[in-house]
Amino acid sequence: MATVDLNGVWKLDRDENFDEFLSKMGVNWMKRKIINGFAKNITVTIKQSGDDFVISTKTPRDTNETKFKIGEPFKGANKMTGNSFEMKPRIEDGKLIVEPVSGTDNPTVTREIINDELVQTMNKDGVVCKRIFKRGEAQ
Repeated sequence: MATVDLNGVWKLDRDENFDEFLSKMGVNWMKRKIINGFAKNITVTIKQSGDDFVISTKTPRDTNETKFKIGEPFKGANKMTGNSFEMKPRIEDGKLIVEPVSGTDNPTVTREIINDELVQTMNKDGVVCKRIFKRGEAQ
């Protein structure tokens, strides 16, 4: 059973080092400019029931939904890079940590609540990006 509660609707408030992170992910300059243009209009909805998670990320362009269960690997595709991936989620020290399975070129993503904000930290080969979300309203 999960020991974190990330349930809710979260609106992006600010980010740190996002453009450098996108560059490290292999996203070209033009696509980075488009992605950064949408940055302030991102809503993440997390629905959590025990070890089952559904994370929906909504931008002005589209919505992406990821479903997974703690401890079980899952597959998906990164819309920014077009690469497919396999990830494995776990809970540790009050954080949801989603790590790439070996051979997968995807960042580790950590989500945690700090001072009533959802902090999403992404680490790709030492380039660390933080995206900070505040509680929003369901849309």
